Amino acid sequence: MRAYSKVVIKIEKFINSDTSYTTMKRVLIKDLAGFLKDINKEKSLKKFSKKTKINYNNLKRWARGESLIPEKEFLNLLSYSKNKSHWLKNIEYKEEYWGSIKGGINSSKKRTKKEIREKMEKMRSCIKRKPKKVIFKMNKRTCEFYGSLMGDGCITKHKIKGRKHHRHVICFVGHRELEKEYHEIYLRNLIKEEFKLNPYIWVSKKKKARVLKIHNKSLFSELIKLKFPLGKKGQKLKIPKKIENLPWNLQKYVIRGLFDTDGSIYARKDEFYRHPHLSITSISRPLIKQLHKILRKRGYPAWINKYPLKFAQAIVIKGNKNTIKWMRDIGSSNSKHIFKYQYWLKNKKLPTYLLG
Repeated sequence: MRAYSKVVIKIEKFINSDTSYTTMKRVLIKDLAGFLKDINKEKSLKKFSKKTKINYNNLKRWARGESLIPEKEFLNLLSYSKNKSHWLKNIEYKEEYWGSIKGGINSSKKRTKKEIREKMEKMRSCIKRKPKKVIFKMNKRTCEFYGSLMGDGCITKHKIKGRKHHRHVICFVGHRELEKEYHEIYLRNLIKEEFKLNPYIWVSKKKKARVLKIHNKSLFSELIKLKFPLGKKGQKLKIPKKIENLPWNLQKYVIRGLFDTDGSIYARKDEFYRHPHLSITSISRPLIKQLHKILRKRGYPAWINKYPLKFAQAIVIKGNKNTIKWMRDIGSSNSKHIFKYQYWLKNKKLPTYLLG
């Protein structure tokens, strides 16, 4: 009698509690068919559903063994049995999401550590969290971020299928190998330190491309306030007035970001690669005009190179002294530019190729 009364108390306690189903354990019944036969005197799940007011579809899933019974529901069903102590001895408790955990462990055994890390980063980026509020404060690093975004970046939003809200995306595109260090080390750390955000990096296996993505509505909105064009940049891309009016010690970092993404250091073959050219190429004519004006004002002998067969234009600066001046004043954070410059200083000529 004591054992029976304890069972009844336990059943009543669970039935009357407000415990959420998500925190409940699941129950695996060793003899499921025998248990259902014992509790269901109606011999019909539909009739039993009406009698007990338990969802009919849930009862069908449990009877077919498609899912385990939540502990609260099991104790509710157990109240219709006369052999309560017998069934309590023939069950096994499983933690919530035990199947997902088991599947994750089995899947992880088939993957390398790198593949697991990449998968986890992607999954974490998709978790619905309250978006972090970001305030775009003008300093050296945020100006450089903006310049990089003007070069190889874009901002876009798209509606998520089956949902009302949009996904806000900020991304940077680059060469799979040449931009690896710039994306994975420099730019990623800059975003983490300045905006407290963790960007996701996707690398194409078929094409020579990589993408660094940020999903944050707050930062997206801050960039829109700065008049950064949404979607295709085209002729809409230009340095906003707020940045154009900044002092040179901040403005030059925007140019550095542009140079690191849309810029290059090259030399002519007929000059034996001895005299470097620095250039920033863009499809936006307003941006090229702005850069030309800013650099001329700072004493750089820049000119605009127009490509007759292309839509793009380039700002070009030539000469050994001008190259040294640029790297000491504006500089670069991209390892491929730094390598070329240091190679030129040491060997008095630029390397012919970066990738063998």
